[in-house]
Order: sequence, then structure tokens, then C-alpha cells
Amino acid sequence: MLAGVSHDLRTPLTRMKLQLAMLGDTPEIVELKSDVHDMEHMVEGYLAFARGEGTEAPVPTDLAALIMDAVAAEKRDGSTVTSWSTRRMVWRTGDPTPGL
Repeated sequence: MLAGVSHDLRTPLTRMKLQLAMLGDTPEIVELKSDVHDMEHMVEGYLAFARGEGTEAPVPTDLAALIMDAVAAEKRDGSTVTSWSTRRMVWRTGDPTPGL
């Protein structure tokens, strides 16, 4: 089932990618292109997992950078984020893909 859903998502993602390519490179469009790229990466990961190829090794990931990306996404979506900061890098091992 996961493979079927992931495969079905390819068509609308491709359509969104083509439409975004025609809109230029404003900051908002660049962020949307990044989101579509991330979604494509997730779909490919799900399909690889369904094929039994999901042997991707966990990698060290900067949690602070991941949180900063989440804060930027929340601000972009209109949420009020008062502040967030860290004085050091915070690392964890896992999948660096946003949303996973």
C-alpha cells in the first residue's frame, strides 16, 4: 500500500514542480521548490523501502539547523515564533530529511 501511495504522489509532485519552474525565483517560490524537492526525496525513500532497498544508514544531523528550518517554515506559514537560539551545535544520528 505504501508503494502504491508513494507512486501515486509522483504525478502531482511533477505537476507542481513544472508549475513552479514557470513562476520564477522569488523567495516564496524558492521555498516552495525546496518543499517539493523534500517531498520527492521522501517519496523516493518510501519507494526504496517498499522495494527492500531501504538500507540508508543514519547520518549525524545538526538538530539546531533542523529546528531553525522548522522555525522558518512556521514563520512562513504565518505562525508567530518569538525566538529560538542555541549557542552550540546539537547533533543526533538519524535521517536528516525534514518531516521524517
